[in-house]
Order: sequence, then structure tokens, then C-alpha cells
Amino acid sequence: MTDAIVHRAGPVDARRARSVRLRALAESPDAFWTTLAEDRAQPIDAWRERLLDPDATTSLAVRAGADIGLAVGRPTTTSG
Repeated sequence: MTDAIVHRAGPVDARRARSVRLRALAESPDAFWTTLAEDRAQPIDAWRERLLDPDATTSLAVRAGADIGLAVGRPTTTSG
């Protein structure tokens, strides 16, 4: 099996990120803060904005030319 390649997603990857996220929501709806219907209803410009968020890093995993995973990292905030 070929190893996956992970790269940071940018606004040009909005359609790819959306596709992976929607597949994940369909498969594991309880693992996310939003629903499949909510994310599906977002226009592509909203997905581009997500990928431009300076406080988050979105990574796409690709294997054999197919997008297979998505991860979003964002700093946590704590209250004192």
C-alpha cells in the first residue's frame, strides 16, 4: 500500500476539503460539531474562508491521487 501524503490545504483546495469533510460527516456524524446538512449548505466561498483562517491549519491526506482524509488544527483557549 502506498503511504499517504499530507499537505496544508489552501483556498484553492476548498472543493477537495469540502468533499472529504462531507464524506466524513456522512460516515461519522457524531464526530463533528456540525451536521452534514449544515456543511453541505455552505457555499464554496465559505469553505475558502475556512481555509484562510489564520488561527487554523487544515491538512489534506492524499493516497494514490485520491483525497482520503482531512484534519483541522486550531489552538485551544483556556480561561483562568
